[in-house]
Amino acid sequence: MNSDQAKKLSLPDLLTKLGHSPVRVRKQGNELWYCSPFRKEAEPSFHTSFIGGKWIWNDFGDQGGTVIDFVMRYENLTSIKDALAYLSDHFQPGLFSNPAPQPSFSFQQQPDREAVENFWKIASLN
Repeated sequence: MNSDQAKKLSLPDLLTKLGHSPVRVRKQGNELWYCSPFRKEAEPSFHTSFIGGKWIWNDFGDQGGTVIDFVMRYENLTSIKDALAYLSDHFQPGLFSNPAPQPSFSFQQQPDREAVENFWKIASLN
């Protein structure tokens, strides 16, 4: 995974995977507020925003940045290379690519489950 690919990952999906849930949702799901994952707090001071085709974060008690910056801060990593390795090791490419929350229903035909499973088997071999 390179930096451009990592910056396209959905930060809200990453936060959910790490066990953090939004407290407030604003701007039609393009801004989500959380209690900071870096300290205990009663009122949320950490938020993610979908701006310019990517998710960014801002923690009013600390700092902010891209998905890469978040991983570096959250995992106490010192290099972008280490952050990219963390993201590559823990998340399948494309898994977090949807920019904003999507409805849980669709009138479109759903993909064949077996075909999707076969795709991921082949993708994991590469």
